[in-house]
Amino acid sequence: MDKTIILLACSRKMSNYCVAGIDLITGEWIRIISEDASIQHAVRKSDMVYEDGTYPQLFDIVNIKCKQHAPSYYQPENWVLDNRYYWEKLGTASLDYVLKIHPIDSPDHIFYDNCWKIDTNYIARLDPRQRYSLTLISPSSLHICIGPSKNYPNKKSIKAQFRYKGQLYQYITVTDIEYENIYSQYRDGIHIVDKNVLLVLSLADLYEGYHYKLVATIIQFS
Repeated sequence: MDKTIILLACSRKMSNYCVAGIDLITGEWIRIISEDASIQHAVRKSDMVYEDGTYPQLFDIVNIKCKQHAPSYYQPENWVLDNRYYWEKLGTASLDYVLKIHPIDSPDHIFYDNCWKIDTNYIARLDPRQRYSLTLISPSSLHICIGPSKNYPNKKSIKAQFRYKGQLYQYITVTDIEYENIYSQYRDGIHIVDKNVLLVLSLADLYEGYHYKLVATIIQFS
């Protein structure tokens, strides 16, 4: 079956990609996953190519052949791609067009509380109708915190700190590849993002009993 989405996330995952967007018709979130459990169902670059050899960009309107809806207990938006087919670009959407189809989300908390991670048992106890793992929010402030990585000595840790509905969110890892590349060139410390931004946040796969919250996309606008 075909899923046509406006691409709003194409972030780093297991040296591959976490791909998500909104359904062009319904505005609902859709995450595209692979069948490869060895990479936590991330999407390989070779599986998200257009027929002309180019690759999708944020805000592309993309038609993707999928095998089935495959919700998990923490990611109900998952659809399994059919990697026998090229992806098809139908056009490019503006931010205004995106927001007409899918207005900015306004949950009371980002993924159930204001911590940087959520216990797997907490999610399992929720009514399935309450579960979600993708959201588009408008923070009232955004800081990017850069420092040495604990696990990778030659890399920097790039985390977001922001306020949303009066609450402070800290230690949220940034997996937006473009902004990882930009901020990896900055000196260590806390950097204020003084432009208008929207954030696409994602709930990651299970790690040591928790699902960590991630900034998958930073959208700056005037």
